[in-house]
Amino acid sequence: DTAGGAPKPIDGKLYYRGIDIMDIVGGYDGRFGFEKVAYLLLFGAMPGDTQLQSFRSVLSDAGKMPRGFFVIRSPREFAELMKNRPVGELYGIGKKTAERLNSIGIRTVGQLAAASDERLYMFKNTAHEMRLHAEGIDNREVTPNAAPKSIGRETTFLTDMDSHKPSDRQTLYDTLYMLADDVSFRLYRKGLWCKTVTLKLKFAYMKSITRAYSGGCVRSREKLYSAAKSLFDGETINKNVRLIGISTSNLTDIKCEQLSFIPQSGEDMQKEVLSDTVMRLKNDFGRGAIKTAKELAVIKKYGGAKDEEEEK
Repeated sequence: DTAGGAPKPIDGKLYYRGIDIMDIVGGYDGRFGFEKVAYLLLFGAMPGDTQLQSFRSVLSDAGKMPRGFFVIRSPREFAELMKNRPVGELYGIGKKTAERLNSIGIRTVGQLAAASDERLYMFKNTAHEMRLHAEGIDNREVTPNAAPKSIGRETTFLTDMDSHKPSDRQTLYDTLYMLADDVSFRLYRKGLWCKTVTLKLKFAYMKSITRAYSGGCVRSREKLYSAAKSLFDGETINKNVRLIGISTSNLTDIKCEQLSFIPQSGEDMQKEVLSDTVMRLKNDFGRGAIKTAKELAVIKKYGGAKDEEEEK
């Protein structure tokens, strides 16, 4: 209803699957509200006492930690647990560092925790941090949603592609185009550009090669495709191709100059603006909301491709 052209609230009832919302949120006295609502969402009806008890038992079993997992409640517990473990098992200590520690008689995490600055002189600025880690102390900020270091996409062909055969080579080009489109969209959604474009090829005998080029920052589909195609054309391929992929790395959220082997003209800049506009429309209204003539031609020719996503 409206009043003077403005919406006017009307008293009423809100129901979910025929159940009054007030009945759902009321009467819980602070107990088992989550379990009851979860049951309702899953099964479409409010649980009775017996059903709720059974459901809570299922949730409890599912919430238990797997065998072999346990909680470490303090640095002291960690140090006690790890003191006799090889020093190479400590986070941040690789094979080479472990070998250097072993060379000065430090073979266990406990020995590292007890080592003096003089004994760890060869490690200079990292000595203090290593010793703290051995004691179970790590003051670094936790970043559970850290930005990815690379974003890529690859696909495996049902039949191996002969790059010397014109029709197969065109299939490889078209596949690169669709992979570049997907990687470009994912870069756009994360607000990232890449400084390195990598082409991955796997051959019929399962050997893989990668070829990469680094320069300025790109993320448009056309630039990614052009970079990958240039890398592909520059490679002498004598075996049939089973898998092809594009990955991007050296990611940044600051836009910079284009890859040096892809000239940046006024027309290129217009194309980049158009590409960002297309990506924005896809992001707002769905991937299928708008497609270029090139996309439609490739989709009509091959249909939807099944491929593998890579994000690290």
